[in-house]
Amino acid sequence: MRASAFLDIVASAVGCLVLGAGAASAQTASSGMTASPMETAVACGSSVMAEHESGSHALHVIGAQDTAARTIYDNRDLLVIDGGTGNGVQIGQEYYIRGGVRLNKTLPYEFVKTPTIRTAGWIRIVAANERTSIAQVIHACGVIVQGDYLEPYKAPELPAGLDRDEAAGEPDFAAMGHIISGPGDRTTAAAGEFVRIDRGTDQGVTPGSRFAVYRDLLQPGMPLASIGEIIVVQAGKVESLARVTRSRDALLARDYVAPRK
Repeated sequence: MRASAFLDIVASAVGCLVLGAGAASAQTASSGMTASPMETAVACGSSVMAEHESGSHALHVIGAQDTAARTIYDNRDLLVIDGGTGNGVQIGQEYYIRGGVRLNKTLPYEFVKTPTIRTAGWIRIVAANERTSIAQVIHACGVIVQGDYLEPYKAPELPAGLDRDEAAGEPDFAAMGHIISGPGDRTTAAAGEFVRIDRGTDQGVTPGSRFAVYRDLLQPGMPLASIGEIIVVQAGKVESLARVTRSRDALLARDYVAPRK
């Protein structure tokens, strides 16, 4: 980017930030600026769902408004995006920031069906010219990295009872699956966190489906041990994202999940 073009867009951003404070109250419930704590948690947890990701992405984070060059950013930064009005970008638009995750080598790869995607947060465009734009970070789920790509923000749809610990119905042990991972590339998860499971719509899973979680203690003659409960918040074809509503111990990758019927 030419220095003059960069200065022009930075100057525009300063003015838009002042106006943005008054415009925030006009945001609707689907805006990232007014996301509830549960919507925020689910949106950040969506890092494990990647079936909707395909093809190339037109918009990326290429820097930040700063006097020093950096490749890692956070809530305090104004981000520079490699697309502007010529790419359909407009002031006020909101986007997720996403990127790939280097999977932990201890994850059970035999259960992994789709890539893991990291949701770094979401942003709002505050200035744009034809070729570049500047965005304010609304919420950072974690580290934002140079090269992360943008996708239009959409508030997550929350199934009923997501905040309740319920265990209605009997577990179907004939249809068991497994936990693939916890948040990001972790192999563990606790109550209130999210896990990725190897069951999806192909197995009849829908948002709101509940599963009991069990562990094989690998002791001859001992039954599976009940570990916790989860509820599905996003269902893909072969994998789903679920929130842990109860845990007697840390849930682990390879633990069994049995759908409640």
